[in-house]
Amino acid sequence: MTKEELAYLAGFFDGEGCVTITWVKNMPGRLLVKIGNTNEHIIKLIRKWFKGSITHQKEKGNSKDSWHYQTCNGNAVMFLKAIYPHLLIKKEQAHMAFEYSKLIYMKGRGTNKIPEVVLNLRKKLFDQMHVLNHPGNNQVTIT
Repeated sequence: MTKEELAYLAGFFDGEGCVTITWVKNMPGRLLVKIGNTNEHIIKLIRKWFKGSITHQKEKGNSKDSWHYQTCNGNAVMFLKAIYPHLLIKKEQAHMAFEYSKLIYMKGRGTNKIPEVVLNLRKKLFDQMHVLNHPGNNQVTIT
């Protein structure tokens, strides 16, 4: 991808995308990146550039058909790192996603159990991401 394509994608993601952390079995789970739009071509182009999946939602009432790209965990981090230098609105969410990704696969030594300290850090980042994604909290930080 060219620098211009990455800058375009970052702007598109700032407007149409979402970084979130799922909630599974009473604890934070996967890191997700999602983008939805009524333009099938751009969503398929993003899927061509980055690993992930696309779902199609048929028109309903006054809404048009829409396509939704989604990727998670390591692939979500790769996507965000590629566009990070160009992000404006979702830069803080991306940074938080990088921090969360460090905690995704942390398990206790010799066990599959996630240590309490890691769970607490994951929960804290989940809560912070939820606040950032709340409608009306779209502050732009220009550096």
